[in-house]
Amino acid sequence: MTEEKNYLHMRELKLGIRELKGPLRKLQVWFSDHYGIMPISVIYSYIKGTDCPRIQIIFEKPEDVKNLIIDKTQKEIIATKFAEYITGYKKYKSKNLIVLTGYFDAHARIKAIVKITTKELYKLANNIGLKNIHSIFREPYSTCYILFNDTTTQKKYSSPEFIEVFKKGYLELLKRNDEFNYHSNKTFEIKFWNKVEFDETYDNFYHFAHG
Repeated sequence: MTEEKNYLHMRELKLGIRELKGPLRKLQVWFSDHYGIMPISVIYSYIKGTDCPRIQIIFEKPEDVKNLIIDKTQKEIIATKFAEYITGYKKYKSKNLIVLTGYFDAHARIKAIVKITTKELYKLANNIGLKNIHSIFREPYSTCYILFNDTTTQKKYSSPEFIEVFKKGYLELLKRNDEFNYHSNKTFEIKFWNKVEFDETYDNFYHFAHG
């Protein structure tokens, strides 16, 4: 499935419009019985560009499984159970299976974020006096404005008072498309970075997001 189809599939499962079938449904139910929490979905796919299979156990939110530790041993147990369930199904493979976890809310959050147009983001910034924007980087739990400013100006924009005013306006935009009400003042963050400092610290947006 594409990223978009994956999201729509998970959304329908979340809303109860559809259910998983076959081995994926069996693994979902087994996981609930074994670990005490029902995943929203189980996604079977292959690592891009390889024939290495993987399954992703999708939960609703990270806090739902904060006491659940899925370590190497647990992943081996899950993989073994999946291999048992796919007996007789030619479309599935279990050799060298990779077991991953993920969260539906991250997909739903970014859906709400990307529906805000770039024009709206710049208008919001202009309305509260945020100038000289180089670029805007969006993630499920935060949005970062990279600025053409000196460090002193960045500190002004990074003050708690300025951020709270900005977050209020940003959340108003988010809430128009926040179907599952995941975004809130406590779970969303606004960041401001000076362009020069950003370039000196991070090679690109990937390292900024994951470094």
